Formats: sequence, C-alpha cells, structure tokens
Amino acid sequence: MPYAPTLTVSADMNPCPRVLVTFTALAAGTQTINVTRVVGGRSQKVNGGVALFALGGAAVMDYAPAVGVPSSYRADMFDAAGNPLGSTDAAQVTVPASVVPDASYGIITQPLKPTLAVAAPLDALTADEIIYGLPGDVRYPEGAAVGTRIGSRRHGIEGMKLVVKCQNYADAAEFRSMFGDYETSQFPAILCVRTLEPVPIPRVLYASVRELRESTDYINQQTTFNLVVDEVAPPSPGLIIPILRRMDLDAAFPTRAARSAAYSSRLARDTDFSKAGLAG
Repeated sequence: MPYAPTLTVSADMNPCPRVLVTFTALAAGTQTINVTRVVGGRSQKVNGGVALFALGGAAVMDYAPAVGVPSSYRADMFDAAGNPLGSTDAAQVTVPASVVPDASYGIITQPLKPTLAVAAPLDALTADEIIYGLPGDVRYPEGAAVGTRIGSRRHGIEGMKLVVKCQNYADAAEFRSMFGDYETSQFPAILCVRTLEPVPIPRVLYASVRELRESTDYINQQTTFNLVVDEVAPPSPGLIIPILRRMDLDAAFPTRAARSAAYSSRLARDTDFSKAGLAG
C-alpha cells in the first residue's frame, strides 16, 4: 500500500534531535492513525502518534529517533468506527551521528516532555555489564534423568548502570527536572536514552530508573549521575506535552481570521514549529 510519510530531520539540540513525520495522503476513509518507528528490527509507537486525528493528513514530531543508524516510519490507518484500513508504506531516515561531539555521548530526554533534554558523556561504567532476565524452572518428570525447562521469553535489560556526566550546572538542573520536583507534577521515572555504537544497548532505550545518585565536582562544575535502570516499554505513547500549542498560534496572529489566512491547510498550521513557545 502507498502513502509513505515524508520525513524531515532536525539534527540539533533544540531541544533534541527529532524527525517530523508527515502523511499528506492516506487511504480513503481514514480518520485516525497509529505511527510506528522501527529501529534495528524493534518496533515502538511514536509518542503523540497514537490515535492521531488524520482527516486530510497528519503529522507527528518524533523526539526519539535513533542517532547514527536508520529509523523507519509507517502508520496503521483506521476509519471512524475504528476498523483497520491497512498500513502505509514505510520511509526511512538517519539522524547524523555528528549531532553529538563523539560516540561517548548519550542523548537523554523525558519521553512525555521532550523539551527536557541533555546531551552528555556517558562514563565507561555505563552498560559495563548487561543482564537479561531468563525466567523459568527446570522440572524433572518421575524417572527422568534430565529435566525439562518451563519458562517464558527473555526479558529486557535489567539492573544496568547508566552513568551520566553533565558538563555544567545548567545541564545537571535539566537532568534533575526530568523526574519532577517538589513544586511541579512528577513525571514517571522513565528516560529515553539514545546512544551510538559501540555502546552495547538498543539505540533507543526506554529506561525505568530504580535508583538515582549524584555527586558534584565543584572545581570543574561537573555533576555525575549514577543510575540503575531496567528496560521498559515507552510510557503512555498516546500522550506527550506538545511543543507547539494552540496558544502559540493564537499569539502569532492578531486575529483568528489572520491565522486562518496564513495557512493553506490544517496540516500546514499544525506543523509550523517556528511559532512554538511564542505564548511563553
């Protein structure tokens, strides 16, 4: 089936490397779509791209594409009653590794609020040991010389060290804010961690934080965060705090009529990220 998306890469830290995934045409009768990213054979829903209204086209900004290796995107289409209409063709793009200084860096974001993002070196202790859970038991039938294993499939990474070395106090404050604070709503203790080869973990890893410790080098103004993490599924893929808000679009134009006249379509309006943040 056709309808492959158009992919536009933004290779910067404003707030993080991202890909705009735009579907200008979809199957007749399409009301909503679910957008999927595939990296290294692993499929994950794109945050903000679940049950996405798609009448006349749709777009979603993916704030978690892999870096240095290809990311592929497609969408599953549904009519107004929720009946499947098939999947679009896939399109592929690669965010260049040059977005970070070298392969020792990781890009870490809060999945539900991607404006919270840092690029920082990862200490050599990061992923120095990888443990995968292999749940199961060996049972011995009566009279058997050898047992039979009864178990389930391999789990993801468990109990991995993640050591983030923030190079200045501003990055350290940004990193702390990914977990919320005493005054603001608490985010889930899940981070999106993107790394380059040869770090031996998935290029896009969602990490649930068991433990967070920090230490500060006051002479060099560097803060090191020592975390113990488990691999998990992306949190609430249907939710994301948008960077471009309706209030930003309202602030950009003196009247609603002027706003309507500025865009040829709803899709053009909803992808005008130059207006992001205008409302403060």
